[in-house]
Amino acid sequence: MLGYLAYMAAWITLGVYLFANGDYSTLFLTHLLPFLLVIGTRWAVRAVRFTAHVPFFVPITLLLILMPLISEDPWRIAVAAEWRIGLLAAITLTPLSLYLLVRMARLDSTTLLFKTIDTLNDRDVPMEAVWKRIDKHRNKPAEHIDADAAIVQLAEALNAEKEITTARLVKAVMLIEKRFRRLASIRVMSVVGGVWIAVTGLLYALALTIMPTSLAADWSKSQVETLDAEFFAWDFSIVTSPYLQVALLLGTVAAVGFAGFVLTEEQYFEGFTKGVIGKPVEQYLMLALPYLAVADEDPNEPSKSES
Repeated sequence: MLGYLAYMAAWITLGVYLFANGDYSTLFLTHLLPFLLVIGTRWAVRAVRFTAHVPFFVPITLLLILMPLISEDPWRIAVAAEWRIGLLAAITLTPLSLYLLVRMARLDSTTLLFKTIDTLNDRDVPMEAVWKRIDKHRNKPAEHIDADAAIVQLAEALNAEKEITTARLVKAVMLIEKRFRRLASIRVMSVVGGVWIAVTGLLYALALTIMPTSLAADWSKSQVETLDAEFFAWDFSIVTSPYLQVALLLGTVAAVGFAGFVLTEEQYFEGFTKGVIGKPVEQYLMLALPYLAVADEDPNEPSKSES
């Protein structure tokens, strides 16, 4: 604990020093970029998992963005636009994201949550998977717990009579309903942002793979720029302009297409709703059941495992 506090104090002191001396580029690398990378990676991974709930999005997106990628005009526009690419992303994705939030707010979230109860009651729950999730989020992970005994107790809690399980799940739904509305709103923004990040990264990789630097420089009417970096003893160069600008431009177009598909096609919106609300609720309720079972136990009565 003391080591952690000392590290935080040194990190904050360094940030104040860099800010006071106007070294904003180093401040960005040491204090902002790590957080942006972690958040961006998590959003991108969530978006990749989420695409399974939106059928045909991946093939349609690839069809829409591969053709412009091997055309000259997007390369010239991307380099000439510069900071306007960020403005384009803001003025196109922000209204669509807000409209998605409005549509989500109009949904009867209580009905959706109770539908999840029926889904869980009709499904065989793998006890080992539930235990792994609970064990990963324990308050004191260093304490040893007999996994086999824990799985047996989980089975008792999760395989109770259907009426008892339903009553426990209803109790959990009533507790999380209001808070889950806020969480769903955050997930909407993170999914849209994650799609933009993931598609941009995919486009950047594709551009590096199929586009020679000589042709990229010719089409963009600019020089190919690189950023020298060092990771421990490994020196390497990262290609930036114009590949990154093209990836950002076409990634914005793809993210707008994703939001448009979700808003205009009912089947896509249903898949979006399932990914944003349905799956997370299933996970939360599944993890809540053992705790609700313990809360319902009479402390004066022995548990089944003890009898």
